[in-house]
Amino acid sequence: MLKIAIVDDEPSFITHMTKLLTDLFARQSFEVTFTAFSNAASCLAAHERSPFDVLFLDIDIPDMSGIQLASCLRSGGSEAAILFVSAHSHFVYKSIHYAPFRFIRKDYLESETAEAVEALCRRFQQSKHQITLDTSGGTIMKLNLSEIVCFFAMQHSIFLYNADKETIELAHRTYTMEKLEELTAPYGFMRTHKAWLLSPRFIYQIGTDTITLVSEVSKNEHDEIPMSRRRAAQMREQFRTYLRREGLL
Repeated sequence: MLKIAIVDDEPSFITHMTKLLTDLFARQSFEVTFTAFSNAASCLAAHERSPFDVLFLDIDIPDMSGIQLASCLRSGGSEAAILFVSAHSHFVYKSIHYAPFRFIRKDYLESETAEAVEALCRRFQQSKHQITLDTSGGTIMKLNLSEIVCFFAMQHSIFLYNADKETIELAHRTYTMEKLEELTAPYGFMRTHKAWLLSPRFIYQIGTDTITLVSEVSKNEHDEIPMSRRRAAQMREQFRTYLRREGLL
């Protein structure tokens, strides 16, 4: 059961959007519940009491905008899927900082929402994919691949960094970066450098020789991931492929 919030200050739009989403999720055989809000502050308070899985946020609403609400959600550690819905497409560039799942234009509401719902359902299905890993402490972890930001090698050890900003050392002499690359390749993980393997869903920007992570998973030593210059073109193409597949490009 997915908990979905819709935030918009126009009651008629909320009614239309709720009906549209009900039909689209039913086609995907997903059970959902909807809660509608006319302002962002009420949505934030409700989310803090009982988090939503998915939020459809209008950007241009009074008092607290959808962008400001997204900022509060990410600052609070929320990993909910955020979909901005706006009649103003120029907001898309500002919205990227908050790792939205989609930016839906109201002029193309039906078609872009239909694509977004299909992609959302794929994501929640994929979130069930798990990987089992041995740690250096002797424990065995089962993790959703969607929670893993990256793997990296340092001084003959391999570490995992996850969406909770935790760094975990894997069992010695059990894994290689090549083995982890093979395990995660079907899920789009990118070998940015001989010592780094990164999930594309946490990429904010690809530079000349570094990749910047989205703010929700960044902390000082993980703000930027090294990237081999000779891999730069390949990384950009892999990332574009990921964005096209997810409907973000």
